Amino acid sequence: MNLYRARKILWAAAAPLAAAVVLGGLLTALGPLGLEGGRGGDDAIDAAASASQPAGDDGSSRSLAHYRLIWERDLRRPLFDPPPTVAQTPPKPKLALTLLGTALEADAGYAMVKTADGKTRFCQVGDKVAEAEILAIGLDAVQVRFAGEILTLKRQVQGDRP
Repeated sequence: MNLYRARKILWAAAAPLAAAVVLGGLLTALGPLGLEGGRGGDDAIDAAASASQPAGDDGSSRSLAHYRLIWERDLRRPLFDPPPTVAQTPPKPKLALTLLGTALEADAGYAMVKTADGKTRFCQVGDKVAEAEILAIGLDAVQVRFAGEILTLKRQVQGDRP
């Protein structure tokens, strides 16, 4: 077999293959033949299903509409649902004040308070110390409003001292 003849055989085999590829592309682009509207859609599927209804094992017939749930599912979604996210509430801020003592007079009361940075402050009712507002001063306790709550600070007793 010479080179000229081998070329002729290869071209003879390639021509029908190329024609089949072109024909397949055209048929895919045109969609199902015989249905109105070119490619069709849900109406075309229902029409095709009603035209050819295969019989089930028990003699009942099922149309493609019975399988609509299957082909409408998102097959790329995860196989399991992720656990629900729990909204984390930020922790409540901690009041960093220590009551060292109080002094009461007939017309006013004073509180000696130690802040988180170690400074000692003398306060009256209405003063703000470390984001806490002094509401009331008692004998051994002070009421403050901190982060929307009313808290009571009590003086800590050390050893034998009253």
